[in-house]
Amino acid sequence: TVVVIEHDLDVVAAADCIIDLGPEGGEEGGRIVAWGPPEEVARSRHSRTASYLREHLGRQKRKNKIPAQRPQGTQNPKSRNIGMME
Repeated sequence: TVVVIEHDLDVVAAADCIIDLGPEGGEEGGRIVAWGPPEEVARSRHSRTASYLREHLGRQKRKNKIPAQRPQGTQNPKSRNIGMME
């Protein structure tokens, strides 16, 4: 498991699971507003990230960079294990 705090939408879109915290920063944040794969988070009505992610995923689909639906049980093509041990 790798946990990343990231704002680059290419990285966010490549994630297996997103935990979106908000709805604001600081004292007004820290609550889970959306959780799941990028396509699910992009549909959230509670996430500020959702609209940006939805637009980004739409551009990627138009460029055929990601499949319409991810196959179950396959690794993300942008990730790989290098010398990792449990």
